[in-house]
Amino acid sequence: MFFSIIVPVYNVERYLERFFDSVISQDYDKWEMILVDDGSSDGSGKMCDDLASGDPRISVIHKENGGASSARNLGLTKVKGDLVMFLDPDDWTEKSLLSEYLKGFEKGADLVACDYNIVSETEEGLKIVKGNKFTGSTGRIIEGKDIYPTLLRKSATISNKVMKRDLVSDLRFDENMSFGEDTHFLIRVLERIRSIYITDYAGYNYLVNRLGNTVSASLGSRDLEFLGNNKKIYDILSDSPDKSIGVHRINMAVNQILDKMWAQNFDYRSDKTYLPACKDLARYPKFKHVVKYLTNPDYTVKNRLRFLSFMISPAIWLRRLLKKEYKGV
Repeated sequence: MFFSIIVPVYNVERYLERFFDSVISQDYDKWEMILVDDGSSDGSGKMCDDLASGDPRISVIHKENGGASSARNLGLTKVKGDLVMFLDPDDWTEKSLLSEYLKGFEKGADLVACDYNIVSETEEGLKIVKGNKFTGSTGRIIEGKDIYPTLLRKSATISNKVMKRDLVSDLRFDENMSFGEDTHFLIRVLERIRSIYITDYAGYNYLVNRLGNTVSASLGSRDLEFLGNNKKIYDILSDSPDKSIGVHRINMAVNQILDKMWAQNFDYRSDKTYLPACKDLARYPKFKHVVKYLTNPDYTVKNRLRFLSFMISPAIWLRRLLKKEYKGV
């Protein structure tokens, strides 16, 4: 089988060589990589050209800046492979990622996902913060109503997943969404698939603290957009077989913003923007879906209590985080 790897590139000159080397070193060589330079203002565009010059499997497209969604959409029009995957150029892969993915498709899956490492960049170097693992779900085909909870409870990004081309060739990313667009795309893919396979190979390394990354950048309008976009994601998931998964994704979205507020020592006592937006999102789901979520033992007690506190007042959870930090817990 043949992989098509789509990579949106924008001002990542510092990280490109590491990313490029990680793909080149794959122990499975039937792939093409489409680098879409989205109007970079640093040396990323030239680096793409230089890195691709010696390898016919790699092509480069230069375009005006339009965002990651527009870059991925352009890449989708150029793919030739049986399988499609989307990688981010500030991250990197382990050498057996493609061959591990292949095992799932040989078993008949429509989409394959892998475990991945969340990596932080410190003054001392790179440090794995945590491993995001699909515990208890790996090494087997998963079908029907189990697809949504298995895949979305742990990971709603597209960067650690690969899918059959014929299922996504006519789908496009929403170019009006700057953040959360990958989750929005993924759940539309899930509407089309019959089976998934998850490998326990931690083949993807996700860098969380690059300047400009939505997880680590300073709070701003992007975070409010992210919260609003999760209403769209919930609306689509409301029609899925699992009526609690949309609530869980909202829980994860609100928690992400509150974590940023805590990490940046944001003054929650005087905040009149982000906390109200978090509370508004937490109260967006239908009551019957909230009940299903809060009474579902498949979710941890911590997750369920956290969401309940979000509905009452997100500041409750922030005060808890601050209290833990003060005690050194």
